[in-house]
Amino acid sequence: MLSVRIVFLGTGLFACEPLRLLAASCRVVGVVTQPDRPAGRRLRMRGSPVKQETLGLGLPLFQPRNVNDPTFVRVLQELRPDLLIVAAYGQILEQEVLEAASWYPLNLHASLLPRYRGAAPVQRVLVEGETETGVTVQRVRLRVDSGEIAGQRKVAIDFNETSGELMRRLSRMGATLLLETVKQIAQHTVTFLEQDERLASYAPCVEPSEGGIKWAMTAIGIHNLVRGLNPKPGAHTWAEIGGKRMRVKVWRTSVVDTDRGDGTPGAVVGGGKNGPFRVQAGEGTLTIDQLQLPGKRVISGSDFARGYDITAGFRFSGGADECT
Repeated sequence: MLSVRIVFLGTGLFACEPLRLLAASCRVVGVVTQPDRPAGRRLRMRGSPVKQETLGLGLPLFQPRNVNDPTFVRVLQELRPDLLIVAAYGQILEQEVLEAASWYPLNLHASLLPRYRGAAPVQRVLVEGETETGVTVQRVRLRVDSGEIAGQRKVAIDFNETSGELMRRLSRMGATLLLETVKQIAQHTVTFLEQDERLASYAPCVEPSEGGIKWAMTAIGIHNLVRGLNPKPGAHTWAEIGGKRMRVKVWRTSVVDTDRGDGTPGAVVGGGKNGPFRVQAGEGTLTIDQLQLPGKRVISGSDFARGYDITAGFRFSGGADECT
């Protein structure tokens, strides 16, 4: 057990594996996460994944509405942390918080910095069709994700991998890298490298409106959008089903080919009835492997085709502006 006193700040699933590993190896004297929020169809108050993990580990839990509030800064100071460690927390830390650690604050980020700085690096690398990504441990500075790098790990991205699946892989990898870095700090062997600002790019939060499928895109572009936004916020399209115009969530697709084709983008051009159906894109075709109608469970494309008699000529369309 390392005698390093750590205050851990995290909220999302990405932060859970690092918290578990640190709690087993160091002195985690406090965990800070976002306040409970309404979630689900009934909007019941729900704690973050990190809150649930913290309760299971029996660690001190704090949920300030504003982590930079002077009252809470005093709470942090009283915990006497050697390190503040941040992973997918969701609030910007001001200087008074950063100075609460006797050594310095660290951040675990789910990209190869300086590329994809910001709140949604995993979703953005998939939407952009990147073939590799990774995790970075860096020193926290006031400018988001701009601090010196202590360590990085690269990983190849599978062509059909969703952001949820990639996030879990990066969480495990990041946990190991983070613990290695903490050990180096404790042994005074860590080295920090400045980021090359010329290579910086940004990954802002994904808005639900970005999930609208534009069928004139390439099949690969649509496929990347769908997997990048799975599980949150989800890609969507529109279709007339049972005489009603419906917003359909698309959760998984497969690229069939990348030929230009001569069908109308969004139109079913083959298959269906007893198996997957092919949809024409602006360039190429793809199958819809999983989708979800409003208020219904997720079903396979084959079940959808059988249940709603989907055959060639059926058409999906783009954004909500097309049904006003």
